[in-house]
Amino acid sequence: MELKFEIASAEVRSKNKTSQSGEHYISRAQDAYLFTEGSKYPTPVVIDIPRDGTPYDVGFYTLDRHSFYVNRFNRLDCYPRLIPLQKKAA
Repeated sequence: MELKFEIASAEVRSKNKTSQSGEHYISRAQDAYLFTEGSKYPTPVVIDIPRDGTPYDVGFYTLDRHSFYVNRFNRLDCYPRLIPLQKKAA
């Protein structure tokens, strides 16, 4: 199953934050829509932009396999990183 996301606007939301170690940084995110099987309408979601990344262009995306990782508690976790959705051949 492939997850399908739509970035409908290039607008970026930014927030100034402070880490637990006292480091100041800017958190950036974009609004997106997640399309799920069986749902009539897509679900609004917020996708964080990596600190060293650029905002996503308007378009359709799926999750990169590097979005998943094992956290410090040995649990599977996800930090969504989007890649352009490949168009299927007709």
